[in-house]
Amino acid sequence: MKRYIIVLLVSLCCGNLLAQNSIKEQKAFENYEVFNFSRSLELYEKIGVQNVTTDGLRAWADIHKKRQQTEEAEVKYKLLIARPDHKPEDLFNYAQVLLMNNKPVVAEEWYVKYSDLMASDGRGREFKEEIFEYKKLAENSGRYQIFNLNANSDKEDFGPAFYGNKVVFTSSRSSKIPFDIKWNWNEMPYLNLFEANVESDHQLKEVQLLKGDFNKRFHDGPASFSKDGNFVVFNRNNYEEKSSKKERKLMMFSQTKDEKGNWGPVVPFNFNNKEYSVGQPFVTEDGKTIYFASDMPGGMGGTDLYKIELKDGNWTVPVNLGSKVNTEGNEMFPFYHHDKILFFASDGHLGIGGLDIFAVQVKNTYYYNRINLGYPINSPKDDFALIMNPAQEFGYFSSNRPGGKGSDDIYSFNVIVPLRFLQEIEGKTVDKKGNVVPNATVTLFDALGEEIEKLKSDSLGHFNLSLEPGKYEIEGVQLNYLDAHRKIDIPEIEKDPMTLNLVFETVPKFSLYALVRDGDSKKPLEGVEITLINNLNEESEDITTPKSGDFTRPIKGRKTGENISYQFILKKEGYLNKTLTYNKKLISEGIYDATIELDFEMHILEIGKDLSKMIDIKPIYFDYDKFVIRKDAALELDKIVLIMNEYPEMEIELGSHTDCRGSANYNLNLSDKRAKASADYIQSKISNPERIYGKGYGENKLVNGCACEGSLKSKCTEEEHSENRRTEFRITKLSADGVEVKTQGPQSFDK
Repeated sequence: MKRYIIVLLVSLCCGNLLAQNSIKEQKAFENYEVFNFSRSLELYEKIGVQNVTTDGLRAWADIHKKRQQTEEAEVKYKLLIARPDHKPEDLFNYAQVLLMNNKPVVAEEWYVKYSDLMASDGRGREFKEEIFEYKKLAENSGRYQIFNLNANSDKEDFGPAFYGNKVVFTSSRSSKIPFDIKWNWNEMPYLNLFEANVESDHQLKEVQLLKGDFNKRFHDGPASFSKDGNFVVFNRNNYEEKSSKKERKLMMFSQTKDEKGNWGPVVPFNFNNKEYSVGQPFVTEDGKTIYFASDMPGGMGGTDLYKIELKDGNWTVPVNLGSKVNTEGNEMFPFYHHDKILFFASDGHLGIGGLDIFAVQVKNTYYYNRINLGYPINSPKDDFALIMNPAQEFGYFSSNRPGGKGSDDIYSFNVIVPLRFLQEIEGKTVDKKGNVVPNATVTLFDALGEEIEKLKSDSLGHFNLSLEPGKYEIEGVQLNYLDAHRKIDIPEIEKDPMTLNLVFETVPKFSLYALVRDGDSKKPLEGVEITLINNLNEESEDITTPKSGDFTRPIKGRKTGENISYQFILKKEGYLNKTLTYNKKLISEGIYDATIELDFEMHILEIGKDLSKMIDIKPIYFDYDKFVIRKDAALELDKIVLIMNEYPEMEIELGSHTDCRGSANYNLNLSDKRAKASADYIQSKISNPERIYGKGYGENKLVNGCACEGSLKSKCTEEEHSENRRTEFRITKLSADGVEVKTQGPQSFDK
């Protein structure tokens, strides 16, 4: 019985405690809803984490998060997600504060869990798919050099705007009244607008309250000005009405200067509403377009970015910027640069932590190529409100990162490396008639021929690429079609989204194929200029080999059983030109590969190279103990004549070699006579005959181990001995672009 009484008393005690906590928690939540965070925190601390409800713990964690107390927020969110009645959004918020606390590995785990629970939420999907980019973003990009401003105070300084040759910014330095603005939760005075002169190093000096009809009862700022400084749009609290939740929402107002330079009346925008905020405006240079942030109904998330335009003297209905910019999170502080770039802050796209600054390209109503500016502009804390001068040389932004002077500070930055956008390409694989070629393999190569990306077009032939400025080539491969090739040149200056067709040609009944390779590396050779001549009708076509080094051409007007005859003239700078003839009888339908029967390898022209290894030269034969040029030898030497006449600056050493059989002196003398005779023959048929000379080496330069002088007895076969009986045509001098290149030693290859 005593035990029952004790349990009952305890139960009654706990019941009274819960009742008391319920009252305290209700008051804590009420203060939370009207942003009286200090009082709310006091009450939650008295209740304690063991007794607070899950909703209360969520509000408690949110207060810490909003006040940038990220370590405390991490602790509360960790407790929150351990409760069985937590919500999926709690996982996302926990991941966010982990990232803000520089714990990306743990944050990734919770982003993935959130994405698995909320597959429809683009934030979770983006963070899950691209979290590997975090490390890259967190590394110093080297694009910017940042400086904290001397003019910053120990309060909040943020939201810079250009105003003629001045900078206007928002600060809580001059007021002592606590404020309740939604995006900043420190107990600081109300916000006012200040102006400052700009020094040569972009520091701000002579800070004073902005002159004009500004800085009233509650918050004023941020503000934005037209280029001529005669039109301003700014934020101010709703003085007249509170929302249904007893909040004073932010409103947007404008003013225009009269002919005397005085500010006219303050004009509210007709979409201001007591139930939601509109603010953080940016007006374009001409004063005809305004970007702003709002949590108005119909948006995608917390706060979205909108745009209005001045038409026929009236401002249009706000238009949401859409999913390329907005997320289920918060987008704010827009800045439109006249180079068609929209900068904005977001915590809904993948970033380093907190609010990060992003940029998108703008074309009419289309926003594309979103990029994160990365460190040092962005940090694990909140970074926002970026502006940049017209030449994109310097600018300002706001941040509450560690090391500043106050809650939020303004930083200046110099641009070291200009912003580079990726070019979006919407491609389609089609045939020559425009019909879809589905599921084709599409390969992207860079300017050096290296493969960058390989993908497939879909069932409708569509594929997409995102490219940096530069030169590229796209190759398409599909069964029953000739390979398709297309070059792309992406300029430095951003342009509209590009659309292109990769056009395939149906494989004809008969087609001609060839693959050109580098003679040394054996790799496919790009950029070879080929003249393809049909010897039967003298029609010709110019071809340039792609990255793959090959090409296919239809054979037209021929039937099975008929003959074809083609001549290939191959040229590439730095390589030995080549001419090939291909004769074939068409036995059956299909692809005729000329590479099987002809040598399509091209060789680099350089000092020391042997022409006999570059072209098809048969052995130079002489009668026994003779050095008279035979007819069959003349045919081979004429091939060298053709080359030397084609390259009038080329000089050659003609070297004659023997095998080891016979005495060394005999072989040396005979080879020298044969070399000089061969050189004499060529000299008689070229300009500047002194460009070639003959030299005999006898058996001094054997290419294998078949030596047999003195006591050595060779066991080599006749075939092995024949390898040493050779004539070489080594290049000793070339002229490239008027610059002569010579060997370093004597005019020979003795060494």
